[in-house]
Amino acid sequence: MGERWLLIVNILIVISLVGLYAYKENIEPIRTNVENCGKYVGEYVEVRGIVIKSTISIKSTFFTITDDFVHRVYAITAFHATIYPGASVIIRGVVREYHNLPEITVESQENLKIVEKRYPISLPVLLENPERYSGMHVTFFAMVKNPKIIYLNLTDRYGYVHGFVSGYYGERAGCFHGRVKNGSFIVEYVSSKCTPGYTNTTTEDIMRHEGSKVCIHARIYGFGVKFYATDENYSITVYDEYTKIPSGYIRISGVFIYEAHTARYVIYGEKD
Repeated sequence: MGERWLLIVNILIVISLVGLYAYKENIEPIRTNVENCGKYVGEYVEVRGIVIKSTISIKSTFFTITDDFVHRVYAITAFHATIYPGASVIIRGVVREYHNLPEITVESQENLKIVEKRYPISLPVLLENPERYSGMHVTFFAMVKNPKIIYLNLTDRYGYVHGFVSGYYGERAGCFHGRVKNGSFIVEYVSSKCTPGYTNTTTEDIMRHEGSKVCIHARIYGFGVKFYATDENYSITVYDEYTKIPSGYIRISGVFIYEAHTARYVIYGEKD
């Protein structure tokens, strides 16, 4: 009789836990904005905002969001999440206080929605407020001006290597000659076969020839390009990789970096 009652009690506990979880997952959150989050401490809310700072670890991600670049709210996930500054997110969770500011605990993947990976912006707005957007992943349209190849992405059947150049308009495949200097392959020229005086090697072994003149039989699968992105009276230096030289009016996506002490800004491009 005792074992039977114990079984019944265990079944009732499981049913209660399942019901509690289902209630929690289906409860409607209070929809609010970043400024008013502090009014709902202890409540389950939904907020949309732009990530302006994030720290990613194996078990959780701590980030800060804003929706007006004035007010902000902290958030922490109970799981690993790849969230970078510039992303637009919708989060759900219970509001708590952290250093006198509201913090939202996001307990499951279902309570985090990444609406956009990068912050859409115009180049004039970006460069008029560089401190605000520094470190953010952004996307905008601009004209390409003065593109210059700074390295070649080279491959053979053994691997891959960057071949650094000061401009390149040669063949897409051949024997690339140059020198290994400080762990980099500096390309001098390309021909159909290895020139005497250069050690014939592969992408796999090339870095073992530090300080030596080498050549590798390879093909170009992409370019590292530096160019200026322009819009009206605004211009910014961009570094990115392409399979062909960019031209015209294009979408540019990447991380915006601003150095206040030198007043220098740059975009380091990235692909999805």
